[in-house]
Amino acid sequence: MSLTILQARKEMRHKMNGFRSRKNVLPILKKSAVLTCAIVFADVVGVTATSVSLWRNLAHYFTLLTLLEAALLFLIAGARDLAGSLAFIKVTNGTSRAKRTWTFDGHRQAQERAAPYVLAGIFLLVLSFILAYPLG
Repeated sequence: MSLTILQARKEMRHKMNGFRSRKNVLPILKKSAVLTCAIVFADVVGVTATSVSLWRNLAHYFTLLTLLEAALLFLIAGARDLAGSLAFIKVTNGTSRAKRTWTFDGHRQAQERAAPYVLAGIFLLVLSFILAYPLG
């Protein structure tokens, strides 16, 4: 009996150890890089088009825009991770008719869905800090 308890504890500790495998890291990095590139491209095009149409240099707003988008990505990632938390599932079970159960795997999947947004937010935050000095 004690052997099964030790095995259960070992399995639970293994399940609580972050991502399922190292193979999941590369797709997460790719998703976050694509998301970051798409956001930066849209920002550059938008700031350039606005600067040309208003006949003003608005490049210094680029850093503020990337900083705001980084904050927005962190909020989105937090919401996606919160959706898999135990407290959120208990609250939604109390307020809705659909009953969901919380599992370690479900929470881990929620963390994996939030990871690209966190990394993209970090990339945008670093980019905002790097560009803050040259763009004034």
